[in-house]
Formats: sequence, structure tokens, C-alpha cells
Amino acid sequence: MWLWFVIRCLVFVELVTAEKECSESEVKYISTECAPDGSHFIIKFPKNPSLCVVTDAPKLMKDCTQKCPVGQALNLTSNICEDCPVGTSAPGDVYEVNYWSVLPKGFYSDVFHSSSKKSCNSFGWKPQGSYLLGTSNSYCATELTLENHNIEEGLVTFQYQFNDPFLMAYFTVRNDRCVLDGGKSYILPPSSRRKWKSHTAHVPAGISTLQWYLFPENVYDSWTVTTEFKLKSVKVTGRVSTIHCSECKPGFYTNHTKSSDCEICPQNTFSGRRASSCTDCPSDEYSLPGSSSCTKRLPCVDTEYTTTYSSCSADTNMHHLTTKLIQPVICEANSPTASAKPRGPEEKCSPCPPGTKTLNGTHCVSCPTGFISANHNDSCVACPADEVPVFGIKYDTWSRMPPRLATYCLEEDVTCQPWRTNGSSIFVGPGLSSFVHSVLELELLDGFIGPKLNMPFYLDPFIRPLPGTKVVFDFELDCRANCTLTFAVDSLSETLLIQKWNGPLKRMTYTYTPGECEGASFLWLFERWSASGSKWDPASRNDKAIIYSIAVNNTRETGALGCKKCPLGIDGQFCKPCKDGLFYTMTKNATTGVERAECVPCPNGTMVIGDASDIMTVDQACIRCPPGTTAGPASDCVTDLYPEAPSGQNYDFSTLLTKRFAVSGSKLFTPQGHAFQQHFKLYLDTRFPSQRPTCINDNKQDKNITAWICRMTSSPEKNKLSDSESSFRSASLGLGDKLIKAVATNSSMEFAKEINSKLTTAGWKADDLGNDYHLFFKTKSLYRYVGRCIWCVSTFYELPFQSVLCLYL
Repeated sequence: MWLWFVIRCLVFVELVTAEKECSESEVKYISTECAPDGSHFIIKFPKNPSLCVVTDAPKLMKDCTQKCPVGQALNLTSNICEDCPVGTSAPGDVYEVNYWSVLPKGFYSDVFHSSSKKSCNSFGWKPQGSYLLGTSNSYCATELTLENHNIEEGLVTFQYQFNDPFLMAYFTVRNDRCVLDGGKSYILPPSSRRKWKSHTAHVPAGISTLQWYLFPENVYDSWTVTTEFKLKSVKVTGRVSTIHCSECKPGFYTNHTKSSDCEICPQNTFSGRRASSCTDCPSDEYSLPGSSSCTKRLPCVDTEYTTTYSSCSADTNMHHLTTKLIQPVICEANSPTASAKPRGPEEKCSPCPPGTKTLNGTHCVSCPTGFISANHNDSCVACPADEVPVFGIKYDTWSRMPPRLATYCLEEDVTCQPWRTNGSSIFVGPGLSSFVHSVLELELLDGFIGPKLNMPFYLDPFIRPLPGTKVVFDFELDCRANCTLTFAVDSLSETLLIQKWNGPLKRMTYTYTPGECEGASFLWLFERWSASGSKWDPASRNDKAIIYSIAVNNTRETGALGCKKCPLGIDGQFCKPCKDGLFYTMTKNATTGVERAECVPCPNGTMVIGDASDIMTVDQACIRCPPGTTAGPASDCVTDLYPEAPSGQNYDFSTLLTKRFAVSGSKLFTPQGHAFQQHFKLYLDTRFPSQRPTCINDNKQDKNITAWICRMTSSPEKNKLSDSESSFRSASLGLGDKLIKAVATNSSMEFAKEINSKLTTAGWKADDLGNDYHLFFKTKSLYRYVGRCIWCVSTFYELPFQSVLCLYL
């Protein structure tokens, strides 16, 4: 037994003495807490204990607040700060991350499930190179944690970007006892569409945790909608003094002493560890930014090329098809097996679209208001004296970029591929990086023509445009990997995400009907969302969105698509309209048989929705108002204050519906304990659009929301100086933009069954008598919750209507 013990000890000693002493690049340093006398110990540890050993004793430092300037490190022997040599760097007392190739050490990503039936594996925080992307949805909240150790009080500053008004983003700093620093959490306001927003908070001395928490509001049961939060950089001051200069990692370099950080090697270069420069790749190889080696170029295949037309020649009005390699080039075009792409023949440029003309032979510009194109669209002329313009735009020729269109990157500081014309279409995608949005914007800020001429501008958000007003576009998504096209409307009052399509998608036509005369910009946003670096995948580098045509009618202050005759004369550039409540139709004289245009009223129970300046039939011009509504003065059906149910029950809402309602929900908490509360405002007399309530966004970034029914979310904010608490209002949402109908429970057996099911699900008792009255409202859009809309039902519960209930359907 003793012999075995001696042999074992001898073997152990022999193994230890055989291990080598760690070099400077193989060790890490850890600082102890500051002692009461202001001293602390610096302890050296091997990064990998199986490769080397550290024999140095812990070093006592008498001043734990001692710092070295940026680009210098503390020599433990001489206790003097020394310059870092080339190929190394030191940030001073600062910890900073501004490039995200991997999740840095000390960061942790967590996901919180709110439903055991849903998988949250695809959500969390994922490095995307220039930023860290956090994703979540209504069932999967996500959290990012940074474990921090400061030797003195400092600051944390980070840059972020998110635009979703329904994403509740929190930032907290907790001390070593898990207590919120300052007793508060920070509600992060959304950033502007293309800019990064910065936030700074206090960090205490000692151990702390910094946390970013994403919690999308569950507006309704939607699993597919994903919210995105981009974290660009994190900087913490007050860290321990830099003990040694950090070697530049492979793919990075610094070529001067006293560097604070290493720079990334650009594409088609590489570097090893502790590099002072980057080495160019051989001509037959390539590399991504930040590479430690180069990759052999393979022969170019068809998907590595993109085809477009050259600019139109001002002298010859000709252009030719050009096929180019997608940038950056990662294949070998001169290989014998590479696809050959000759230049196309010269072709005549297509004329500019209707209502526009050619400028200098190279561009298209709008005709003066109401003018039509002439002379092969090289000039503009007015309509004949007895005709008026047919206002609108129709872009279906793409030899030149049409007017009112602009292309840019949604993210301001990111370079991306613009939309490009291609003769028969406009497209984007080849070479576009993942999670980068390339935007095509159509600007129609003068809005749409309404049923009445010369309406005050401030009424535009409340007045519907002429019937049949629509935006129509023809498009497809030619994608082999994941891609998305989003269609949005940006007006003075709000931004609406209307529809979203995932590719691949065969060519299709989509029609959008504007709800108001208000001016707006229409946006098409294309995004690839495969893994980081997928733009280098030869199979999907040519993925793209293609738009073949865009048409909008009844536009203000644009050129004209054509001209038309008027029934009873001309008023400026428009036909003379009928008086309010009348419409033009053709009537025949019973005696002479002669037809003539005449203004007539709609039949009882119906209202005019047609163009009061154009000849229409009764079916085209008139519409029967839905149940519970009556014809209003502004070509709309409004709340009937004295409705009668099919059962004969008569209601009098002349007092109740003309009141404003304000309702607050219970105080709720996110899974992490952040409190919030939802508040509702209602005004249901739709005869008076100017009386609609407004829900406020205190973040100054999102626009306030005005609707018949709206909701805003408040979160408590503690004032550190006065120790008082206030509410921060955000995530305002319109729940009722348009009254659809108003009916009693007993209007039909099917409806009674449906609404009673909703009532009991919401915790109310069923309406067995059938006397409850329900007003149905619909929203215009749901921002990121595209493809669906909210229906809100305001239920007056039991006579004499003591309660108001809002349900999501």
C-alpha cells in the first residue's frame, strides 16, 4: 500500500515538472475585489491548464484604481505603464465590443418561453458581424446578459436600433446582490428608421450584470411575426487596469504602437496572430473580412452573374444588355469551365412612362400637373380645352428610373445594393448582405383626390379618396435562400406595414386600397435573412426581388395618364361635381328619348360613394350602409344613434355614444418582472372624426396614434433625484380605425353563438337575452403584424349599458 502511494506521488511529480511555463499569450489575469485599504491582488492563470503552468505568486497592488492610458499596459514588475508594441492593443480601463463574429466571452443569450407548445430554438442573440441581432416574438422573450467587473464606478454606453412599436425593450444594471442600480430599469425608445440610437447608464464598482431584454406584446395569437433588435457596440468604463497587451487575433492587425484596438483585415486579405499588416490573397483565391486564410476561387457559375441594361445614350437613345459578376467577386471568371457572358446587342430604349417625359435622353421627369406625354414621351402637352386629365402614374417601362422613385439602405451606415432598372423591370438582391434592407420608395406626398374639390388639407387624414383608388404592383421573389419583401406606407400621421411575403414566390399582383386622401410614401423593403455570410454562397448570391409594374390612380399634383370628357362642364382641371349627396347619371327623356347627364340622389338607406364628377350607375355610385350605421355627410356610413334590432328592440345612444371613455387594465409584468399597464381610449360617435382620441408615445420617435379606439402601454419610471415615479407611455396602437357594423346579439343565431363564445372567453357572462349591442371596428393595419388585422368589438353590456368591453377577434 505504501509502495503504491510513493510510486503514484513520483509519477505525479514527474508529470508536473514536465509541463512548460506559460508564455504571455497563454495566460489571463484576474483582479480581486478592492480591499478596505485600497489594495488588491492580480492573479495570473493559464488559459488552458492542460498545456502549461503558472508558477508566479499573486501580485499585491497597493492602489486598485491605478490605470494605464489607452494603448499601454501595466508592467507588474516595475509597476509602470508601458506602450503596446505593433500587433497588440490595450483599451485602458475600457471594455468595448464593436464587431460580432461570435458571442464574446462574458455574454450569454437566454430565451423565455410563454407556451410549452411552441419552440423558441430559432430565437435569441446571434452575431451578424457589424452588429448582434436579437430576435423574439409573442411567445419567445429573449435576454442578453453581460457579466461585468468594475474596479470603480463607470459608465456603459451602447448603440442599438429597432423600429417595431410593439417591441418592449428594457436595459437593466444589477449589482452583486441582483438589485437594480438606481432602483430602475431603462425602457429603450425605438430608433429612427435609419439611425443608431445611443444609451448610457451608470455601472457600480464591483460585480454587476448588464441585461438587454426583449418582450414583444402579444397583440393577438401570432407565432410567425419576429421582432428584431440590433446591438452595434457596447462600451464599459471603470474596468481593471490592462495588465498585458492583447495580441491581435487572426484576421486583425495593428501597424503602430499604443493601439487601443486591432483593425479588421478587409476582404481578399488575411493575417495571422499578432499581425502588423494584412497580406493580399493570391489572385486565384479570396477571403471574407476578418479572415485568417484565403479560399480557392471556383469557376464562376450562372448564379454569380447579374444582368442589367446600360444607361440610355443621350445621342442614340440606345442601350445594351450587360452581364456582370456580382460584387464582391469570389469566383474565377477566366476558368475554362466558367460561364461565358457576352455583351448584348444595342437596343432602343423604351419610352418614359405616361405622364412623364425624357430629360437629356437619360432620365424621366414628371410632366407638369395634369399634362400628358406627347411626341413619344419626349415632351408634355395639356389636355384639349373640353377635357380634363385622368390623374395617376403607371410605371411599366424601366429603361430609365421613373420620377418620384428613390432607392437607399434602411440602415444609414450600411452599404447595400440599390434597386436597379432592367428594361422590363426594377430589381434588387444580388450581393445584398443578410439582414440588410434595400428600400424602393415611391413619394406621393400630395395625396389622393377626394369626393370634394378644394377640401382643407387638415381633413385629408379623415376623408376617403375616390372609390376605386388603389396602388397596384406586379412582382416576384426569385430566391433560393430565405428572403422577404415588405410593403409599407409612411404618411404624416403613421407608418403602416401592410403586407409581407417570404420567397420564393411566383409572379403575382397585389392591390392596396388607401383609406385616406392624406399624402404618403410607399415603400418596398427587400431583405435576405439567411445565416451571416450567406451573400458569399454561390447558390443564392443572385436571389432577388423583381417589380414589373407600379400603378396608382386618382393622384394629386402628378402628370396625367390621359384625358376625358365631362358631363356638365369643367372646373379647372376637374369636372364640375354634383352637390353633396348627389351623383351624375344618364337619364332619358320619356318623350324625346334623348339622354342627358343629371345629378340625382341615392335611394333611401344608401349613400353616395362614387365620383361626384363622373357619370355612374346607381350600383356604382351608391352603397347601402351596414347594420347599425347611417349615411353621413362625408361620403361615409356613421354611427346610428337610434338603431332598431331585428327583434324590434329600439336603442337610444344619443347620450352614451357621445361620451369619451378611458379604461385602464390591470398592472402586468414581463417574465423578468418589468411592470407595465395598458390604457384604452374610446369615442364611438363616428359622425365627428375630429373628436377621435389620441394615444401618446413619450419616446418622441413613434408618432402618436389617433383612432376611434386606441391603446397605449405605460411603464413606471423612477426619478433618481426626487425618488418619485412617473409613467412612460409607448407602444400606442389603433384598435378601431373604421366602424364596420353595429348589431345586437339576437341579430342572428350564428352571431349570438359567436359573440357569446367571445364574451365567456373574456370572462364575461353570455348574453342569454340577446339585448347586448356590439360595435365592430377594424384597424387599417398592424405595423409588423402584417397580413392580418385587428377587429375590435365594443360591447354595451346589459341595459342600461353600464360597461364597455373591448375584445380582440
